[in-house]
Amino acid sequence: MRLAHHLLRHPSGTWHFRLVVPRDLQAAIGRKIIKQSLRTKDGRVAQAWAYTLGARYAQTFATLRGKSMGQDKEHEAYLASLKQLEVQTPDGFKFRTDGSDRDHAQLKDILDHMRTPGALPRASMSLSETQQLETMLNHPRLLSAEKAMKAWLAAIKDDTLPKTLTIKATAIRSFVDHFGKVVAISRAQREDVSAWVTALRDSGLTTPTIANKAGYVSGFFAWCEAQGYYAPFRQPRDNPAYGVVVYRKKDKRRRAKEEGYVAYTLPEIQKLFDPEALKKLPIEARWGIIIGLYTGARVGEVGQLALKDVIERDGIPCIHITDTGAGQRLKTEASDRTIPIHPHLLALGFMDRVNRLRQAGETQFFPAVKIGGVNGMGNWLTKAYGRYRELVGITPPVKGRHGFHSFRETVVHALQDLGVPAELRAAYVGHELGDEHFTSYSKEERPSVILTAIQCMSWELSLDAIRFLLK
Repeated sequence: MRLAHHLLRHPSGTWHFRLVVPRDLQAAIGRKIIKQSLRTKDGRVAQAWAYTLGARYAQTFATLRGKSMGQDKEHEAYLASLKQLEVQTPDGFKFRTDGSDRDHAQLKDILDHMRTPGALPRASMSLSETQQLETMLNHPRLLSAEKAMKAWLAAIKDDTLPKTLTIKATAIRSFVDHFGKVVAISRAQREDVSAWVTALRDSGLTTPTIANKAGYVSGFFAWCEAQGYYAPFRQPRDNPAYGVVVYRKKDKRRRAKEEGYVAYTLPEIQKLFDPEALKKLPIEARWGIIIGLYTGARVGEVGQLALKDVIERDGIPCIHITDTGAGQRLKTEASDRTIPIHPHLLALGFMDRVNRLRQAGETQFFPAVKIGGVNGMGNWLTKAYGRYRELVGITPPVKGRHGFHSFRETVVHALQDLGVPAELRAAYVGHELGDEHFTSYSKEERPSVILTAIQCMSWELSLDAIRFLLK
């Protein structure tokens, strides 16, 4: 039968229908390629579907051009090759052959097969051909950019921090407003994204900020493509936001050095944790920064610490940093980790506080922290520590900046100085190691091994005096 060239066979054995949309109709239809699973592994059934869908799309293309099939020269030759014999099945399928005995015989073979009970799988017959056409053509043409934006934000809401959701919504709203709220998202092209990026530059935004916004827009288009609201991407560069902002790795590294967080020196740590200075900080925040100093955990990981996550593993007191509890979030998969509690934290009364809170019926290490806050459960600690750092008088670094995240840098540098291997450092602070060897083949580090590596990390603090301030 004709139109077999529209068939592709997936490695799984399932046949797919693939048709290139004429260039002059790609904008109207919203895609360059039409591709659809035929939900069958039977080649003869697939040929029947390919013939039927191909004929319907040819009619659709002619209609979109405002012409009848008989008037369009492009399709006259097409129809001429399909005359001679026409058959309509009870199911509504229409077939024409090219008039050759071979094609007639092939048609008879297909029809005989289709009449066999169970030949056509139910799944492939769940929609009529017309409904399938509407599903594939109407969605991209009918969904406006604003409606697509709202649908995308609703789809990612449950898995995104409220603050991050607000940032992403701001970026996408900016693009949609510039592109056109009521314009079909399927009509967006690379030049539309480029024009938006130019407008952002003209407004004074820096390249890193624009790169972040463009990244969110790229993710938005990838979602639209997956939902069928945008033409399928044959390659990554088919995404309209692909490559519109160039922000190289060396630029990122340079920015990290110039604007990133800087580790504290030993004198600065001793100044921050001087008992007299700590009296100026609320007791909850005292615990927060001390945990940060000895674990290198992110501020959100500290603020969301639940009592159930303080566990014992192989006889060693540990903290399970996870996102399984109410309001808990993690930055990456590597952030989910179980780490031993540093001996100094135990000496400062960490477990005493945990037991006391459990007996009082509490569930969080910081009971007053609001679950589900817009800026995450560590926002209060970030603000409290920022005020305290300025009050203590820590001099800002020449390059980079200081903040709660500097404790993370401090821990990593201290472990490097102790000669702790990269795998153990990453396991302790929740870093991702890019080498596939580590991500695919390395085993989970045991708490006892990590404890041996970190227990020599010391800041020469007055532990007894600090413990008194933590009761």
